[in-house]
Amino acid sequence: MRMLKSVMTMLRREETPAPSVSVVIPFYGSASELQTSIASLQCQTRRDIEVIVVADGCLIDDEAVCSLREKKVPVQIIRLPKRQGPFQARTVGAERSTGEHLWFLDHDDYVEPDFVEQMLARSLESEADIVECPFIIEKPGERPYLFQRFGEDVIRREDEILEKYMIGESHNNLANKLIRRALWIRAMEKLEELGAPSRERLIFCEDLLCTIILYSMAHRYASTRSTAYHYIQREGSTMNDLEPNTITECLKSLEVAIEIIWPLLTSLCSPVSLQAFRRRELDWAVEELLGRACNCLGANEWALVAKIQRHYIGS
Repeated sequence: MRMLKSVMTMLRREETPAPSVSVVIPFYGSASELQTSIASLQCQTRRDIEVIVVADGCLIDDEAVCSLREKKVPVQIIRLPKRQGPFQARTVGAERSTGEHLWFLDHDDYVEPDFVEQMLARSLESEADIVECPFIIEKPGERPYLFQRFGEDVIRREDEILEKYMIGESHNNLANKLIRRALWIRAMEKLEELGAPSRERLIFCEDLLCTIILYSMAHRYASTRSTAYHYIQREGSTMNDLEPNTITECLKSLEVAIEIIWPLLTSLCSPVSLQAFRRRELDWAVEELLGRACNCLGANEWALVAKIQRHYIGS
């Protein structure tokens, strides 16, 4: 009888097709902040998705995702015992995923109902490892605006993918990308070789770190303007937090990211694209944190800023 039950369970698993897209939501905050992203997933025209919510050291119960289950969307909740940052939360969620593609949705953002359908269609027609769409940025009290680093739908191959990113023709963010899970697995193995998962938690520029590794390993990239990702810049987020401890953590994360990626970039990219990337992304990141700190950093933080800049200035 036990053997029969085991065989029946295996048959049921085989009958259930793997989802096309695994949606991983790294989450830190109050459960109410999930409502917008969950609602946008409920409305997707493609139903062959699974949702994995990773509670990064915060409380969450099944009620937060019951609306998805009511619509027969498979949902997992993974609870990390302490906050580890979005890099680790995404990694843990991706490890539990089963879909052919991964999409990392920020917990307080949203997309249009045809987002998954449009991104998948572009992936299938282009055979791309990564598909990217524009951002619509929404800030409190300001009119939303489109942020797009490519002027038309393009397909790029091999070395061209990273080179075009370096000169500013692609986004850092992970949330506006559909990524083949096979590529993600290889990229995370590469990052593990470089020591990233064993470092302190990454809360700033972790998207930049992942994007560069993914672009350096992808065979084909495609952009699409047929849909867009709504990025909500809420007050109190890591990108807006003025607390000295948060800014110190951001500096530590930035130092780890640059220490890992800069040797790789100098071996793969042209001097012209390195210069463009340095000015656009690395100098910006340092200046953004100094601006938030209002130049009121302690001696340890200023030493960290100097260390960060030594990694890439003059290389």
